[in-house]
Amino acid sequence: ILETVDEQNRPVTDSTKADKILVTRFAGRSFPLLRYETTDTVIMKEGFPDPNEPAPGVRRLESIEGRVDTMFKYGDIIIHPIAFRSNILKFEEVIEYQFQQTVNGAHILMIVSKPVDVEAVQ
Repeated sequence: ILETVDEQNRPVTDSTKADKILVTRFAGRSFPLLRYETTDTVIMKEGFPDPNEPAPGVRRLESIEGRVDTMFKYGDIIIHPIAFRSNILKFEEVIEYQFQQTVNGAHILMIVSKPVDVEAVQ
């Protein structure tokens, strides 16, 4: 089941830009997905396809606009993750990273291939 929704998880109609998709999958025995959120911005085609077309009754995407990153919000100030990413990607030693928003900034978790100058990353 694909639910196309706005930022507040309210359904949007077909042919309207959705801010994200909520995916529910009941078929998997070991790991069902219940309203799994992706931040893919999409537009669904209106209605269902003709019964003579392949996969009748299956909704189709009209367009995929891209993926929206989660913004860091501090009161009225909004910081796009690229502000963090653009600096950390300068370091080839960084293999994986994760930013966690804190009250006054962000905490950075990194997996590195060799020691890295933490002060330079910050």
